[in-house]
Amino acid sequence: MIVDHPLTLEERKISQKNYLRFGFINGFSYMCLGETIIILIAVQIGMPDVLITFVGAMLYIGFLLLPLGVRQTAKTGAAQSQASFWVCRNIAALLVAVSVVVAQYIPVAAWGLLLFAALMFYGFRAAGVVLSQPLIGEITNDEDRSQVVGNATGAFYFSGVIALIIVSFLLKMSSSIWILCGIVVFGASMGVTASRFIRAIRETDIIRQTAQKPLMPEWRKVKANPMIRQLLIVGFCKNLAVILMVPASVLFLKKGYGFSDTVAVLFSAAQFCASFSASWLSGKIVAMRGPRAVLIISVFLGIVVSLLWLIAPFAGTVIPCILSVLVFFLCGTTVAFGDNANTCYFLMAVPKEQQIAGSVATNVIQGAGAGIAGMVIAGGIMWLARFVTPAIYAPLQNLIAPEGQQILTYKLFFLLSLPIQLFALYQTFRLKTIIKTYREEHGDEGVRQTVASGQKGAH
Repeated sequence: MIVDHPLTLEERKISQKNYLRFGFINGFSYMCLGETIIILIAVQIGMPDVLITFVGAMLYIGFLLLPLGVRQTAKTGAAQSQASFWVCRNIAALLVAVSVVVAQYIPVAAWGLLLFAALMFYGFRAAGVVLSQPLIGEITNDEDRSQVVGNATGAFYFSGVIALIIVSFLLKMSSSIWILCGIVVFGASMGVTASRFIRAIRETDIIRQTAQKPLMPEWRKVKANPMIRQLLIVGFCKNLAVILMVPASVLFLKKGYGFSDTVAVLFSAAQFCASFSASWLSGKIVAMRGPRAVLIISVFLGIVVSLLWLIAPFAGTVIPCILSVLVFFLCGTTVAFGDNANTCYFLMAVPKEQQIAGSVATNVIQGAGAGIAGMVIAGGIMWLARFVTPAIYAPLQNLIAPEGQQILTYKLFFLLSLPIQLFALYQTFRLKTIIKTYREEHGDEGVRQTVASGQKGAH
């Protein structure tokens, strides 16, 4: 809702309450629709592993719709734009459930529909939150911004944990794919409900006017910054590493070790909880050591994930369970560390007047570029791993049981992914340290505000 005057204290408080309510309901919704649920459905409808690796790429290819979010904000304002795209996002999620029905008759068409649904689900999300940071800036001030963002983030994760408990209980009762469909439908309805609270947030006309300005002139200034050019490479490589890491990890525990959907969701809970704690911790480290240090830690932890899968046993229950919990905890940590540090580095390196244009362009390059490359590379590596597995398994068949052949394929996938992760680490080390200069110019309070602005937004 756009008002024709500066927001009063009462209007800001009303908007903050609506933002908090949105965070709570959206957290519940997201855990019924997230990447793990989509992958579990993909496995049950018989989608090949090569195509399942594409699911992780859709999160990043969806950044192609970011300019659409700017264009809509220029017409209706940030709150109305996000609310509209949130409705579209959850309608797209319903297509995941529809793909299950289609799979009963035309499996190939169902696979394509599920990938399209995932692309639109993440794409509409990207378009919706493109100007969420300025919107939060409108309804808060320097004194209460950290508290408001922290409360909303806490509400998101708290309700998400509740949703995970309920989802785990339902899947424990029945492993039917129709239960998963029901969870998706319920999550989508909750997501549509959450949009009404974003729609009720009040803002001035400043964000809409900002979105109406041409993006290209400001982007030309941003790309002339050598630190941003290197950050583009780092963000691209970092996102590519995540695309190779997360979906394959779900496949490893689901099809490799044969864990049930209930156990897979519980492992997802470890990733979810890690994201919450790592998001808070990353802010503390960024404030002390700078975003470059956190980016290095993020990429390094991704390498640790691959190494853990490489040393994972081919059989057993206890050790694979402990290892899987650790892996998914590290997955959540590396994603949260990387996303927050990448944003903070950008905010410290780019003047405020260039940040909207620069943010759109960098996210498209880092996100969509990495997504398209990741889809090709992940699919190619998975195909190659499956192709060479029989030749490697033959001399080892006395040491590895037949059911371990599937695990061997995933081990080869992570082995072949390591060079890309090591290259990402090398590029991250090449980043210049920025925190010292930024602290000298803006002081500790400026660093604190930038870190608060760089925290992860709505999922």
